[in-house]
Amino acid sequence: MAIKHTRTYDEDSNPDSEAEVEHDDPDSPAAQISDLLREAPALGEFTFGGLANTLPRVPGMHVQGVGLVPLPLVDPSFAARLAEFGHLAPFGRGEQTLTDMAVRRTWEFDRNQVSFTNPGWHRGLRALIPTIADKLGCPEMPLELHLYKMLMYESGCHFVRHRDTEKEDRMFATLVIQLPSVHQGGELVVYQPDGTAVAHDFGAAGGTSAFRSHFAVHYADAEHELKPVVSGYRLALVYSVCWPRGQDHVDLQVAHQCAADIATHLADIAEQEAVFHYFMDHHYTTASIAALGLKALKGADRDRVRMLQAANAHLPQDQRFTFYLLHGKRFVSYGDESCYGEDRCWFELDSSTSFSKLYSMDGTDKSELLQSRVNLGQLINPDEKSEKGLWRGYSESSVEEYTGNAGVTKDTQYFKFLLVAVSASTGPWATAPFSGNKKVLQKILAQHPNIDAGTLNRIMAAMPKFVKDTPPPLRRALYRSTN
Repeated sequence: MAIKHTRTYDEDSNPDSEAEVEHDDPDSPAAQISDLLREAPALGEFTFGGLANTLPRVPGMHVQGVGLVPLPLVDPSFAARLAEFGHLAPFGRGEQTLTDMAVRRTWEFDRNQVSFTNPGWHRGLRALIPTIADKLGCPEMPLELHLYKMLMYESGCHFVRHRDTEKEDRMFATLVIQLPSVHQGGELVVYQPDGTAVAHDFGAAGGTSAFRSHFAVHYADAEHELKPVVSGYRLALVYSVCWPRGQDHVDLQVAHQCAADIATHLADIAEQEAVFHYFMDHHYTTASIAALGLKALKGADRDRVRMLQAANAHLPQDQRFTFYLLHGKRFVSYGDESCYGEDRCWFELDSSTSFSKLYSMDGTDKSELLQSRVNLGQLINPDEKSEKGLWRGYSESSVEEYTGNAGVTKDTQYFKFLLVAVSASTGPWATAPFSGNKKVLQKILAQHPNIDAGTLNRIMAAMPKFVKDTPPPLRRALYRSTN
């Protein structure tokens, strides 16, 4: 049974008090999301890339008729000679295969023209497969990479926005490896289903494009374009990413449908309390979250947060959630019922919960938003953990032995990171769950005296202990504004 946190945590709260825990019905949005996440397959990234650190710095690429290609390619005369052995790359339009430099301008080399003299190239390529499989949502799948073409771009080369066709049976994604190159422009831009553009610059921003190979992967049917190369030369290898022959394939659409299903329930939360949270399974330090943000997450935490983010992308802008990483501490004082026995029998004397650090998903410290109380909203609890189970993990304890006047006691601090998400349906007060009531609500009324009742109600639902903590005069003013 899913547990619903509809209360506020403050320094005096007891997270194990039965009076403060409400058990959700199985049809609630939080329970539905928990059920979907429990059975959700890994969600692949639509496009990703970075430094291909498994590949050797010197590939030893040999082009038939030309010989070894020096990398990075900077000599115009060598580039002109290389182009003589290639041909202008065509593109498909319906059943036709066309060449039009206004649409696509690049030099193309067939795979049988290209070979590698460095044996480390093929080893490095095989070592890259687990990363690709994991990020595509099919971890441990022995994917196959088949070289399709080698491409050379010079100043003015480009390819307008388009979709690839599947080049062979079992192909479902494309891998682009840019060899060490010195150039400006030539970014690969991939468009996600919601229209969001993701640009791959192959190490240009970090200054490593001239010295190392970089890669990008996208689904075969993803819309993408190659921005014009402004100067220099860009050499790229295009591989077909294929399912292994004779093995069952992973239906990647199941995960994306799961994200769409979760989105319908997130929309319900956005229109209700407008806040939800999820307890991380793994332990993370504040230093790792500050340095890496979302990238620090591991295992189920990474997969589930990725799924929630994908679901969030399905929502309209006025409902979408902003995600935060919140660091919490639960203090518990225990007594010993064993009466001098060697085996301790601890019982809980007292407990309290506090939150001291808040981060955005990129690791930016947002702790200035925190007040003494935090509203966590509805709980997403895929593993159906108990209240104590949610906090179980990394802890620090100290024991005070029997003194003659008092029994043995143990003080334990449990540390956890939580994902907390706040919907844009709260309007410009998306930090309301972390804020003190009086100042925020006074600001709302002062700046927006004609605020609509629905928005104000969502803000009030998102805030900690609204009715109890709001002074009667302000409460009456708010009541008048909504009636």
